[in-house]
Amino acid sequence: MAVTATTTEITAPRRGLVAALQHALPRNELFAGLYVVACANGLLGRSIYTLNLEGWRGSFSPLA
Repeated sequence: MAVTATTTEITAPRRGLVAALQHALPRNELFAGLYVVACANGLLGRSIYTLNLEGWRGSFSPLA
């Protein structure tokens, strides 16, 4: 008895997460996104620190 199997489905090769991201996002856009995230991280931390120390009035007053 011989058993054979045929398929007509077209399947794409499985790729990992890194390969999928490399294909979906160009390198310059990746680094631009990382830059924006880093700037937001730094500014948000300093803003929260200033609000905790001086409140709303101190955060919007000009530097002396």
